[in-house]
Amino acid sequence: MLKGKRIRLSLLVAGILFIISGFNITWAESPSSEHPYGWYPGVTLTVAVLSGVHHIPWREAGRRFEELTGVKIEVVEFPFSAIYDKLMTEAVSHSGAFDIMELCNMWVPEFKVGGFILCLDDYVKKWNPNLEDIAEPVKKLMKFGGRYWSILLDGDVFLLHYRKDLFEDPKYKKEFKSRYGYELAPPKTWKEYRDMAEFFTRDTDGDGEIDLWGNTLMLLRVHLPFTFVQMLKSYGVDYFDPETMEPQINSPRAVEALKMLKELVKFMPPGNLNWGYTEVREAFIRGEVALMINWNEITYEVYEGTKVANKTGYTLVPGTIINGKLHRASLQAWGWTGVISTDSKNPEAAYQFLRYVTSPEIMATVFHKGDPKVGSLGYEPWRESEFTHPALMNFTPASPEWLQAIQKSMAHGVSDLRIPGGFSYYDALAVEVGEALAGKKTPEQALNDAAKAWKKITERRGKKNQLKEYREMLGLPAL
Repeated sequence: MLKGKRIRLSLLVAGILFIISGFNITWAESPSSEHPYGWYPGVTLTVAVLSGVHHIPWREAGRRFEELTGVKIEVVEFPFSAIYDKLMTEAVSHSGAFDIMELCNMWVPEFKVGGFILCLDDYVKKWNPNLEDIAEPVKKLMKFGGRYWSILLDGDVFLLHYRKDLFEDPKYKKEFKSRYGYELAPPKTWKEYRDMAEFFTRDTDGDGEIDLWGNTLMLLRVHLPFTFVQMLKSYGVDYFDPETMEPQINSPRAVEALKMLKELVKFMPPGNLNWGYTEVREAFIRGEVALMINWNEITYEVYEGTKVANKTGYTLVPGTIINGKLHRASLQAWGWTGVISTDSKNPEAAYQFLRYVTSPEIMATVFHKGDPKVGSLGYEPWRESEFTHPALMNFTPASPEWLQAIQKSMAHGVSDLRIPGGFSYYDALAVEVGEALAGKKTPEQALNDAAKAWKKITERRGKKNQLKEYREMLGLPAL
């Protein structure tokens, strides 16, 4: 009887193996020398991205990844006005709709605290995403509490853009030296920036109207916090005291920064108080301003109708002298990063795809290579090897200088406020800074009111929790 059962079991196993061989089924395997990103036939990963041009590199990378690993990649797009709400709704409901999501760096804490994204530490330790190719300030953008939660996609950082043709004009150089007592060159401090903004604000054609303005900055409410936080960081101001969670945005240096911003408005085009990213960029492209601080795009070289192609210089944002030394800080403003959903049914394969798309070669030749008609594909370089990669160096004549400026800025990189409610804090700050710029409040009063608003947000969200998250953002141990 027992012998008969063994015979039937053997026949059953043989039959199953015959059927499997007939269907040519292969098993998934982790990365190996033969398959450096693993082999996962039959697996489909869904990636949620911003609509517009972001899907272009994701789809191209997805096609290549499928050839390498057998994984099919589906890319789903959402407009900017809806992407956060859509991703958060799916996360809260644990629908498992997305395996990988691209998030703004400032959104990550909300998803982390909610338990909606995976900590990547174990994967990173097992399969290194070329960490040796990443500067320390950039690594910090992917970490909370010293652990990796995302892998960066987009090296957003603020740069100073200046009209090189104006700065190198012998007539202007002589006039500036005579008027201010030092050489005309890209400003290293905000005091120098202020002098140059004043100097270049002028009537160039003699018709009695100013047609060249010294500078332009983003002052529209939605973008104002990025501009002012950049200045705060340049002036050595922290967001909070990491021991007490007391706001630092009304400190003497913060007030000094706001007074400088208010002074700079004098040398901006009419209406600049209501200008955001688009208006500021277009004014520069039209050749109407000499200095601009904005995100690190190369658009100015290729934009249709540009008047500043081959005339734009790129360098670090100005700093301030603190304790006798030049202090510089470059805000890593916004930026997109890749995370993995805790509801993904294939987290290992998802990590391998994220590791693949953020690899040095794919970043340089697919995501950051640029397009001759639109410039950036929505992502900017951030890996050290990219700053000398031929695909990027040869994009425009200005690319080498642009890349060097990004690399130097990244070395001085400082993070946005990446704690839960970060945008609430930013908006409260924007409201009060806007009141000061409009002349409705003094800088001191505006920043004191902003600090009060920040305290209320902190109390509402729980001071203990916010302090914990802030210290994790800074990479400090828990108290």
